Amino acid sequence: MSVKNRIDKEVLLTVQKYDKKLNKTELTYFRNLLEEKSPQEMLDYLTEEYTIDHTYMIKAIEEIKQLIKKKDKIKTLEAIRDIIPNLLEINPIEDFKRSELDYAQRVLNKYTEDLADIKTQKDKTQFLTTKIRTYTRRVEQYIPYFHNGFVWSMQNLATYNSMLYNVNLTRTAWNQSYKDSILLENDKFIINTHPFACPHCLEHQGKIYTRQELEDIVGIAVEDGAKEILHPNCKCTLSIYWDKSQLTRQHRTTEADYRLDQKAKSLQRQINKRRTEKIAFQDIGNEEMADKRRKELTRMYAELRGIKGQMETIRKRFYKY
Repeated sequence: MSVKNRIDKEVLLTVQKYDKKLNKTELTYFRNLLEEKSPQEMLDYLTEEYTIDHTYMIKAIEEIKQLIKKKDKIKTLEAIRDIIPNLLEINPIEDFKRSELDYAQRVLNKYTEDLADIKTQKDKTQFLTTKIRTYTRRVEQYIPYFHNGFVWSMQNLATYNSMLYNVNLTRTAWNQSYKDSILLENDKFIINTHPFACPHCLEHQGKIYTRQELEDIVGIAVEDGAKEILHPNCKCTLSIYWDKSQLTRQHRTTEADYRLDQKAKSLQRQINKRRTEKIAFQDIGNEEMADKRRKELTRMYAELRGIKGQMETIRKRFYKY
């Protein structure tokens, strides 16, 4: 498995895991409200649900290092590898735990407020219908994503932690390639191409850079390692450049391909949300809204199938050569 595919697989599994937790939390939130369960009962649920073992991340980081080692043809240099200290040791576990605690506290605070309000409502169904429709904005989307110094969007725990994980794995790959280039006395690198690359990365994909040129682009310093990748949540991987055989599949992806990929991801998130809301509306007895969500889901599934068909064509075109 390539380094890029390994990272993509890890990040996809992470976002899917968190999506399931967020959906389960939303349903538990409204079921508890309907039964007017205490904040302590909600806290007990959150404590159990968001006490997560993240040691798999360390294993994934080590596996990425090993994949880079094999890719960069290091066979006899293990004896001197440890002479050069690790340029950047990455441990995202504490960041993950902090974001989970922040989210659990936010859910608990909102639940406590809504619980106090629902006890004063005569029409609980209408009250809960409004809360379900605004839940995402009120509770989940609260983590700012900055772009060019401005808040570009608000993210939930699933997208934020998947970005965090992607950044750490990608930085690991860049750092290991950079470290091994010193051992191999080869200061040329290539930023590998991949389908659905973002507009920022397109200009760099498939290009060969010296160490100095990379320093100018991403701020790499010999004593500090790869401080940054091309941009936050970048999915490009870096390899030591050896020969022209690495120059295949260059520039076979476009900005339009990237936009299509982003549309598919957005649509999938909307589907996950509508599916959860449909169940929540059923739980509170609002069949009219549940039926509305069913119809929306039917349309969204059809649209997503069409987009995925286009994306498969793009993948085949990219890997054809």
